[in-house]
Amino acid sequence: MASPSWSSGSLDHMASGAIAGFVATAVLHPLDLIKTRMHVQEQTDRGGVRRLPHYRGLLHAFQSIYGIEGWAGFYQGLGANMLGNTASWGVYMYAYNRCKTSFAKEFGIDGPSLYFASATTAGALTTLLLHPIFTVKTRLQLQLR
Repeated sequence: MASPSWSSGSLDHMASGAIAGFVATAVLHPLDLIKTRMHVQEQTDRGGVRRLPHYRGLLHAFQSIYGIEGWAGFYQGLGANMLGNTASWGVYMYAYNRCKTSFAKEFGIDGPSLYFASATTAGALTTLLLHPIFTVKTRLQLQLR
């Protein structure tokens, strides 16, 4: 089996995915931060203490974060998230494009099976390669400034 080459089509897919991941993260990071914090909301311990405020909903989360941490609070973990999503979407789109080409040529797969197999393979590869970055991002998002 020949090693994959860096064809311009594959690089176009990689660049497009990376740019899309970068822009989406830049715009939506505050919502990702709130989602992460709401996922891990703690019940009070025996002393009635929480590490993070308890959010009653999206609006309350925005108000609490702004009130306690200011605008900068909405961007906790932004660097790791930008790196992770930019790399993730670039790797995913590159792998997806390469898998579609390889699976069609080498295994004769086509139609929905081709898309399913390519997406599953690309998603698994991306997750395996980049999961540590998202672990760092989550830990950074759970810190108060």
